[in-house]
Amino acid sequence: MSIDTSKSEILSFYKDKNVFITGASGFVGRLLIEKLLRVCEVKKLYILVRAKKGTNPRERLQSIFQVPVMDKLRSIRPDFMDSLELIEGDCSLPNLGINDHDRAILIENVNVVFHGAATVNFEEPLKRATAINVTGTRDMANLCQEIKNLDAFVHISTIFCNCPRREIKEIFYDAPVSCDTLIKVTEALNDDQLSMITPKIEGEWPNTYAFTKAVAEDAIKKYAIGLPASVFRPAIIVATVRDPIPGWIDNLYGPTGVVAGCGAGLIRVLRVELSACSRMVPADLCVNGILASAYKTSLNGPTNDIPIFNFAIVKENPQTAHDFMKRTLDVGYTMPPMQAVWCFTLTEIASPFWFKIMAFFIHTLPALIIDAVLLILLKKPKTLKIYQKIHKFLDVIAYFLTQHWDFDTSNLQSLLNELNSTDRQMFDFDMKKLDWDEFARANVPGIRKFILKEDESNIPAGKRKMFYLHILHRVVQLIAFCLFAWLTVSVLSPALFSSVQ
Repeated sequence: MSIDTSKSEILSFYKDKNVFITGASGFVGRLLIEKLLRVCEVKKLYILVRAKKGTNPRERLQSIFQVPVMDKLRSIRPDFMDSLELIEGDCSLPNLGINDHDRAILIENVNVVFHGAATVNFEEPLKRATAINVTGTRDMANLCQEIKNLDAFVHISTIFCNCPRREIKEIFYDAPVSCDTLIKVTEALNDDQLSMITPKIEGEWPNTYAFTKAVAEDAIKKYAIGLPASVFRPAIIVATVRDPIPGWIDNLYGPTGVVAGCGAGLIRVLRVELSACSRMVPADLCVNGILASAYKTSLNGPTNDIPIFNFAIVKENPQTAHDFMKRTLDVGYTMPPMQAVWCFTLTEIASPFWFKIMAFFIHTLPALIIDAVLLILLKKPKTLKIYQKIHKFLDVIAYFLTQHWDFDTSNLQSLLNELNSTDRQMFDFDMKKLDWDEFARANVPGIRKFILKEDESNIPAGKRKMFYLHILHRVVQLIAFCLFAWLTVSVLSPALFSSVQ
């Protein structure tokens, strides 16, 4: 059924607007650009792009669009690049690394700002994490204070910036340290000095990412006062469910890495609380929520009471971590990847002790055996190193898979309820109505195609391979059981014989 777009208030808001975006090369940033250009009829997009070694910003800007998720836009608007304006800069540098000429252009022309740039590396050194996530946010707020015709400034945060709390409401919480203090400390000390005191500075926060994103909100609270500003806090962002294509994903963060690892037969034991909420949100719904929140922010106008929108799973439509993995494996069985080295099997454990025990027998011990065989064949052993990296990844995400949180989404639900029927269709972010089975049917093929780079044509071959891998798995299980039984009898028999004597 076609939608009468003329009734969309959100489209009317964005029509002929000039929008400034940071974090454009990231997963959410690309989707945000795609929808703004394909649907929202904006006048100009100003994209902050930094130079990388061997690649200038113009080449990087081009590379942003060389992905399948842009194909729909490219077919509808072949000339969409004409609507883009490159702003060379770097959020880790003072004043975002933007020169005076480009800064003047932004001040004169921009109407809407989406600040999504951040380092999402959980192990980023505190100095760099602060420079990008905190100083960059402060400098963006200061720039917005100068923009002459600003309708909305949306800071994209994360719902886990307050992860030490069990209940996370849509309010500003006291930061672990003020943004100004953290900036001064990290600028005064070098990386070695900071690494020694980082655990003490972080306190209850599990990593530098969550910690600096919490302090970044303090920067918004202090420096965005009087602006038409808001904070959008998404949970764990995963693949698209529908728009512009189902299942698009370009990273291995969080649950995506687990699914890819299981699909490849590498991850067979996972530390997770089975009853814990899965806490993931589809990327396309997230982008819709961001776009709608900017519209709402413009209606609110300049304020000292900056609204916060938590975007997370809701109690009315829950999905536990166990539900997610079961749905994922059910779909995965229908389209196993050819590059799988073992059959799909996953043991889910909450206890850190038993996880280490099981990980040793299921991951580490086979890795040692394979490396021993490689050494005998005069080849370089590499399996154990692979599992060391996998276990490091699993340890990092275990914090988010074993905790329970209660997320308040009242502001976001109010925003959704205020939208007219047209906007609720065009910019759907209703987590109550999300079909988790539909998401699984999009997510698994998406990971297979965009992460594992496998074509649908090899699904029959993948099924045949998985059949033989399953037989091999059962044979190994039988051998292991027989070996365990033999060892048990060998150890216990002499003791029993002696007691009889």
